[in-house]
Amino acid sequence: MKKRNNFKRLTVIIISLNLLLYACILYAQQSDSDLIKSEVLQTEKQNIVQIQSDIASGPFEASLSIDTEPCKTWPPQCSNTGHSAYGASQANHNPIRINIQVLSKTGTPVTNLNFGNFNISCPLMPPSSIPLKKLECGDCFLSGGDGIYAFFVHPDPAYGNTFWRFGTHVCQVQVSTSKSKVVRVFAPFVIP
Repeated sequence: MKKRNNFKRLTVIIISLNLLLYACILYAQQSDSDLIKSEVLQTEKQNIVQIQSDIASGPFEASLSIDTEPCKTWPPQCSNTGHSAYGASQANHNPIRINIQVLSKTGTPVTNLNFGNFNISCPLMPPSSIPLKKLECGDCFLSGGDGIYAFFVHPDPAYGNTFWRFGTHVCQVQVSTSKSKVVRVFAPFVIP
């Protein structure tokens, strides 16, 4: 219902702007000055392009995959204190890697995101699990271009015994853009 109302509002705005542009064109045609014609038309074209741009930057989508064994190849993200050259397991707190692709609703890659645009929450985890935290280091956020990103998470060290708990972790990754638009992606994974 909300999407339908938003669509109706956007349609009314677009129609209104087109009518305004048409009126400006008629006015400019009746004017003796080419300068006035040019300025009015240019301003109205810019306004319409901006509104169309805002509409196109609306909802976006994301898909992801989770690698629970990135430390097996010993990347720099696994060199933090307490990490080892093994996959995430109940015997360690090695990070997992979340690979995510973000596309606009038209399929265009969203390429201007950073570390702060991504978050993770895990409302359903094995008993005694502790919250997850994004790993913070120089190489802990990767942007591969074409809207593809990766970041690392591990059990939050602030909670003491930070080892993973065996079982399925049912999480959600939230991606937000600079225009306060948010998409949530279902992100379950299993720790052996």
